[in-house]
Amino acid sequence: MARTPLELPAEIAALTGTWKREDERLARWTLRIGGASYAFTADDDSASAIVNALQRIPQLLDGLRKERDALAIDRDELQDQLTAAAKRTASPPSPAPAAARPVAGASTSLADVPLSMIGTFAVSPKVKAAAKNDPAMALVVQIDKAMGADASELDRARLLAMAAALSRGDLATFWAAGSEKSKKRLAASAELPAKKS
Repeated sequence: MARTPLELPAEIAALTGTWKREDERLARWTLRIGGASYAFTADDDSASAIVNALQRIPQLLDGLRKERDALAIDRDELQDQLTAAAKRTASPPSPAPAAARPVAGASTSLADVPLSMIGTFAVSPKVKAAAKNDPAMALVVQIDKAMGADASELDRARLLAMAAALSRGDLATFWAAGSEKSKKRLAASAELPAKKS
């Protein structure tokens, strides 16, 4: 990207030179540069303000140039970081670093855990055995089935029906949903609250 030069127009740049007062009574100020001459007449306060403002233009312009250059450097660094991030996502993942030991008083939120340390969930035989009697474990096993790549609509319907029944505290419907073979019956048990006798 080409940078636009930060230059004053010639007619303004010519006015930034050293002004001098020529007439004490009228506060007439003139500036002569080469063959050109510029003049104005004003009261002392106005003349001083105008001359000071015109003489500060080169300093202000210099500050703007420095700021532009600093912003250009920041832009280039951000572009480099963006390019590096794009390359990292395109490249294969690097091996997971060794787990660090927890520091006393350190945060233990999930946001602090590197993605490389979060693995897939697999139901162990111990959990499957506990699922026969424990509703929470049975729900874990059903979640594993329903979230698998080869899960059927029936598995997903069972999960919804079991979760709905468990949220209502209806264990009879919960256990029935876990072994139900009809998707329509599962949908009905997930939507309707259990009738109390």
